[in-house]
Amino acid sequence: MKVVKKSFNQNYLIKNPIVGALILTIFSWCFALLYKPFEFDYNTRFHFSISLFLFGFGGSLSYLCFIYLTKFLFPKFYSIKNWTFLKDIQTIVLSLIIMGTTIYFLGYLINLNPAPISTHGLLDAIKMVFLMGIIPFGALLIKNIGNPYITTYDANEETVLFSSSTIEIQSALKEKLRISFKDLLYIVSNGNYVDFYFSEGYKIVRKTLRNSLNDIEKQLVDFPFCLRTHRAYIVNLNFIINKKGNAQGYLLTLEGVNEKIPVSRKKIAEFDSAYKKFIS
Repeated sequence: MKVVKKSFNQNYLIKNPIVGALILTIFSWCFALLYKPFEFDYNTRFHFSISLFLFGFGGSLSYLCFIYLTKFLFPKFYSIKNWTFLKDIQTIVLSLIIMGTTIYFLGYLINLNPAPISTHGLLDAIKMVFLMGIIPFGALLIKNIGNPYITTYDANEETVLFSSSTIEIQSALKEKLRISFKDLLYIVSNGNYVDFYFSEGYKIVRKTLRNSLNDIEKQLVDFPFCLRTHRAYIVNLNFIINKKGNAQGYLLTLEGVNEKIPVSRKKIAEFDSAYKKFIS
């Protein structure tokens, strides 16, 4: 059981559902055109190739809606830092079931003389989608199994990088703020104050202390995943899901955060070194 609960890279098709839906549409269409491996009702409203494309597009569209809806309803489940092999398998299986069900009922719009609705027909459609869809999903799953950048911490155990411990931050006015690293997203300098941003359920919460970012950085020196990326920002590396930029600087995307976190030109080398150690 420990294997399926290990930290795991999220399947590319799940992490990027729009691109994933496009890949699934093209793959399923080409696969069906080339191999015609399943029984197909040629008595359709459209040309054979167009009908196949509509089936593939409809199934992929349902996949796209399913992923976005569940990501909206269950953001914690889809958290990249808590993603596991088991979650990957569960999401793939549910996605293929949704796609197969959609394609089955789509047949009643595309076929001229559809067969009566039956459990047997529905199961056949789901089986068809599994046999085709498991190829792109499975290929990327296998790729991630051999990916050297998969983190190796156990999702049920505390580690240095994904610590569930807390720390008390001292303010200039002797106030204290207890922060949990599993919820801390980033920290921003705001004049004579410092704003701490946390992920709490479905919302982002801000807490403020009167202090300098330099002093906060010193208090976090024992936690290398809290990195100063800019004169005004400290970021929790656990929550980074994307970075864009060049030698002039980066913009980081954090999980569930709309604001882009900057990495200044002077901090690029330090950031690259820390982040490389973090993901390896």
